[in-house]
Amino acid sequence: MLKVLFVGWILLLLLACLAVSGVLAYTAMRRRRAAREELLLRRSVGEVVRFVVGEEEPKSLPAERCIERSRGLVHLLSRLYGALYGINPAPLMRLVQRYGLDRRLLRRARRSHGVMRAVWLKRLSDLPPSQDALLACGDFDEDRSREVRFAVLLIRLCAEPQTALFRIAHFDSPLRTCEVGEILHHLRRGLLPIAYHPLLESENGNLRRLGLAIVRQFSIEEADARLWCMVA
Repeated sequence: MLKVLFVGWILLLLLACLAVSGVLAYTAMRRRRAAREELLLRRSVGEVVRFVVGEEEPKSLPAERCIERSRGLVHLLSRLYGALYGINPAPLMRLVQRYGLDRRLLRRARRSHGVMRAVWLKRLSDLPPSQDALLACGDFDEDRSREVRFAVLLIRLCAEPQTALFRIAHFDSPLRTCEVGEILHHLRRGLLPIAYHPLLESENGNLRRLGLAIVRQFSIEEADARLWCMVA
């Protein structure tokens, strides 16, 4: 009896060791893969930037060798698009269309629901605006999720910046602080004017919130007198 118990404990110990070894090996593999993909993305940055400033379009990007290629490319192009102020979005848009990133994100949004649908649409709004994305917005206009409707607003702001203030003013509910912050994020791309005074004078609550956020974000001291009048 004792011998059987001893053998059983030995087998359990071996199984535990195998399980721990498997977990450690899997963790190490994940880390190596993450480091490799980060390196591929970094190598891709230089080629994309050279293309943006006017050089020839690269035949291939190192990021194409990432296991999750689409996610890596979305991350890369959205970061560059947000960081390079005032750039011509056409080269980045060509890369988006070349890899079908807008279509993939739209497909995932249609297959998802609620918050996850909003997540995919917001990722789409971080990329250069495409005609496919703009046309697809109509499919989500009546969505029950407020987050989805706001994500649609962001896409339209990017695709049609000349209508930005009109669309913000006519959003179906008052903007939250976090939503105003997301809109301000697009200021770095030259999407909205920084003419805060007309916004502060507006009778529309969403535009006033945007004006106040611009004043706070850029610490515009010249607006102090107007702010004191609003407080009074």
